[in-house]
Amino acid sequence: MTIPKATLAKIKVAAGRRGVSKFLTEAAKAHLARNALNRWFDEMDAKYGKAPASLVRRIDRDGRKIFGIKK
Repeated sequence: MTIPKATLAKIKVAAGRRGVSKFLTEAAKAHLARNALNRWFDEMDAKYGKAPASLVRRIDRDGRKIFGIKK
């Protein structure tokens, strides 16, 4: 697999001094961790049922407030 030149150029800028290899390794680890978390959520939904939409919205709102994330 080859990374498109434009994408690689952006990666190099984002990677900075740590280098492309370390940047891509960290990105892959983060991606795999998100996948594992999503699988866990799916398992919990299957075992206990989905959380009510109102609860999900409240958690999302509170999380955004805590971490200073705007929509």
